[in-house]
Amino acid sequence: GVIEESVTVTCTATDDDQPAGKTLMPSWSVVSAPTALTLRGPSSLTSQFVPTVAGTYKLRLSVSDGQLSTNSDVTVAVGLPDNKAPIVSCPTTLNAVVGQNASVTCTASDDGQPGGKPLTPSWTVLSSPSAVNLAGQTSLTGQFVPSAAGAYKLRLSVSDSQLSTFSDVTVTVSLPPNQAPVI
Repeated sequence: GVIEESVTVTCTATDDDQPAGKTLMPSWSVVSAPTALTLRGPSSLTSQFVPTVAGTYKLRLSVSDGQLSTNSDVTVAVGLPDNKAPIVSCPTTLNAVVGQNASVTCTASDDGQPGGKPLTPSWTVLSSPSAVNLAGQTSLTGQFVPSAAGAYKLRLSVSDSQLSTFSDVTVTVSLPPNQAPVI
């Protein structure tokens, strides 16, 4: 099983029909578990539970015919779901002006695996017409003040400590509009 997903355990039971007219009475109990556990269907041959913690869960099915009873233990190993790479979204193109702050804001989401690990963003300048002093290196927003017109290609990479992904953005920088002379 996997945490946060329903686990179903089904067993079968047969009897010798003694004592006559009695039906089998099953009941489930938790022998051991890494956390508190609620069983659904505790009085049938099928039981379900939703584990919230990875680990080994041991359940016991007891079946009685009214005079005699027997037990069978079932062990269920529960792990973490498969890790998927973070999802990063940046605008593909932006416009900016030489000498003015250019800001690129992106978003990132993750599946929460591996547990307890925050997302780590990192910016890279892929190409630019002039040197770039990129602020916000470890945030989802990268900022710089372009000193020359042209295309600045940036990449935001985001890691969950095991897997990473990236999104590229092109910032097209133009010269400021012409101003009339000041007298």
